[in-house]
Amino acid sequence: MGLDSVELHYEVEENFGIYIPNLKAEQICTVGELYETIVELIYTDEWSYIHNTQKCKSQHLFYVLRREIKNLNLPSKAIVSPQMAITEFMTPTTIRSDWEKLENRIGIQFPALEHTPRRKKQIKALNKLCFFGSVICSILALQSAVFGLFVIAFFAVFVGVDFHLQAYKRESPVANIRELVNILLKAIEPRFEYLEHDKAFIYRKLQSLIVEKLGVDVSEVTYNAHFVNDLGID
Repeated sequence: MGLDSVELHYEVEENFGIYIPNLKAEQICTVGELYETIVELIYTDEWSYIHNTQKCKSQHLFYVLRREIKNLNLPSKAIVSPQMAITEFMTPTTIRSDWEKLENRIGIQFPALEHTPRRKKQIKALNKLCFFGSVICSILALQSAVFGLFVIAFFAVFVGVDFHLQAYKRESPVANIRELVNILLKAIEPRFEYLEHDKAFIYRKLQSLIVEKLGVDVSEVTYNAHFVNDLGID
């Protein structure tokens, strides 16, 4: 997806309180396909039932989380409570994959993972090393072609190490399941608001959002309009 596509993707998720997996988003080509995806996610039987019966949303969300957390290779007798720490069922090395699994299964955008304090220090130290190393190597490169190759090798190693540090050893921005539930409830609140309206309202809202983000005329945003061929999105 291009930058325009990515930006529209996130705007749609935020405005409608839904989560569209990247693989699914890449398959959406027209306004109508995006609209149908939004409607499908908003009007799921599970959340419509909670809205219509006025059940406790936080309690229901906790039950959904508990069900999926138990599928993360937890012992069958493990007790999943609101106070259960995230570190009790996820480790720094598995949290990225487990986080993504929960996100896809539940269909809600989770808060972004953060680097551990130790990893933040490592990245900061590496950036300083790169700065001073690049200055020294650049001076030496002016003296000899051999040193020029050394500069290239230096940056190749730096990029590899930096990628490793950035990609792994992350931690949850919340301490326990209760905090996670509260954050997720705020993320999906727009979804319940749209359940108060009909589907035509959702379509009009999507139209105005596309007009605002892409700078096109509302007459161009038709159900069959292709994002690339008709609306010029990259």
